[in-house]
Amino acid sequence: MADPNNSNIYWSGGILAGMRVSKTTNSGSSWVRYSLNGSGFTFSLAVDPTNSNIVYAGGVPGLYKTTNGGSNWFFSSTGITDTIFDIEIDPTNTSILYAGTPDGVFSSTNSGVTWINTGCTGVKALTIDYTAPDTLYVGTITGVYLSTTGGGGWVAMNSGLDNTNVISLEIDPGHYLFAGTEGSSIYRWNLNVGVVEQGRLEEKIPLAIYPNPMRDQATITYYISKTTVVELSIFDVQGRLVKNIVSGTCQPGAYTTYWTGRDNCNQSVSAGIYFCKFSAEGMAIIDKTVLLQ
Repeated sequence: MADPNNSNIYWSGGILAGMRVSKTTNSGSSWVRYSLNGSGFTFSLAVDPTNSNIVYAGGVPGLYKTTNGGSNWFFSSTGITDTIFDIEIDPTNTSILYAGTPDGVFSSTNSGVTWINTGCTGVKALTIDYTAPDTLYVGTITGVYLSTTGGGGWVAMNSGLDNTNVISLEIDPGHYLFAGTEGSSIYRWNLNVGVVEQGRLEEKIPLAIYPNPMRDQATITYYISKTTVVELSIFDVQGRLVKNIVSGTCQPGAYTTYWTGRDNCNQSVSAGIYFCKFSAEGMAIIDKTVLLQ
């Protein structure tokens, strides 16, 4: 972990005879090691972007914090119930923290004094959009999930993922979200249009539906690379047409449309599983969405 305020300072953790953290102040020429706990290990580190003396270390048995650059550490895990695999700090309000664990994403609004669980289990990676700090992305054993409310209201972003065991995430705000999977490829999600680009970043027609599950309305985004006839429709699990949303020729670009849970007669349909079929440029993509009561 690089110190955001001093390019000579780096922190490291890992598995070494207990939960420990090391620090260099001379770009790695020498290191000082701090013992946080006689057992366990350190998986994650975060440095306060406004105060380099404040550092958080997460792992087993929990989260530790220093306010004096590592000289002293204290346990700061009240409310956290599992191993911490990742830590993020809100850059606009550094008293707000997030910790990703298999039990869920925990948030703190008081600099780590207490924590609450915002849901989304099986978390192995966590990242924050620094241009919109209420926007969080997590990588889990079942894929990538998004919250736009600082935790809670998690929405799946798994369209295009062949392997949903996501163990690392990185973001280029406003451009791309990158997901690394265990034993498979790196995937890229295009944040400009809200769609996924799969595998080795091969060019393909993208489609995304969110939130998913949906209640009153789902936003559907798609992208086409050339002028073509586009068909976008909703079908039920029996394959029956429910709603024609788009039908006609479209110019190249990114598009956004909506489905409000109604059929072609403008009648509300029952809760359940539905399929969005997108056809364009001689290809078809089908994505599943769940309508809640």
